[in-house]
Amino acid sequence: RAYVPSADLPRADAAPPRRAAYAAPPAGLPSKLTVTELKGRARDAELSEDAERIDIPKPRHDFPRPRFLERLAEAPLTAAERGTALHAAMQQVDFGLCRTRAGVEGELARLLRERRMTKAQLDAVDAGRVLAFVNSPLGRRAAASPDCRRELPFSLLTDARELPIDRAGAAPGDRVLLQGMIDLLFLEPGGWTLVDFKTARLRGRDPAEAARDYDAQTGAYARAVTRMTGTPVARRVIWFTDGDIAAETKEERP
Repeated sequence: RAYVPSADLPRADAAPPRRAAYAAPPAGLPSKLTVTELKGRARDAELSEDAERIDIPKPRHDFPRPRFLERLAEAPLTAAERGTALHAAMQQVDFGLCRTRAGVEGELARLLRERRMTKAQLDAVDAGRVLAFVNSPLGRRAAASPDCRRELPFSLLTDARELPIDRAGAAPGDRVLLQGMIDLLFLEPGGWTLVDFKTARLRGRDPAEAARDYDAQTGAYARAVTRMTGTPVARRVIWFTDGDIAAETKEERP
């Protein structure tokens, strides 16, 4: 055995070594939050959990789908899944090719060929809803913009005090990882216009009142865009596919 001088051994009554101080996060303060959770509910599977930056291209694969997935894809869609299918189509079609119903149908066929959507999903998409947006004043402005971006995922460390959440016990500098997916963003002379597609039914509600339900969400999107691009968001718009209506939101800061 190797000889160890007794002077090199720790004394039995010696104080334990000092450890780096660790401050636990305040109770109730999440370490990660999705934008949709600011309203307390999920939204049409719009979140990309692995997003890191605003301009990450979505990977495209040509691997054949397993047979069990093909069978699932052919199953009838629920009402929520039909809404998700319309939302996905609105995010992915080329606006410039969708000025007519035939153009919309051609774009939907492309999404099927590229395996971006299933046949069951495309069968559930009302081409008229897509056409209505593209030919609306809002859709035409998006198509004419020199910088029009779609499906923009982001992950951003955000000051907890900027979020409409329970911040009890939060200290200055406490931050939360905020994640989200922006449906549509396009640049105009006054700044960005941010559009969020909603497929939920209005059921007789005033669109302006219904849009206020999403103030916190669109406000979080707007702050993320401003931080990442350096250009402010001038307008935040909810597009309701139920009725093909655009309604602006105005965030009430906490």
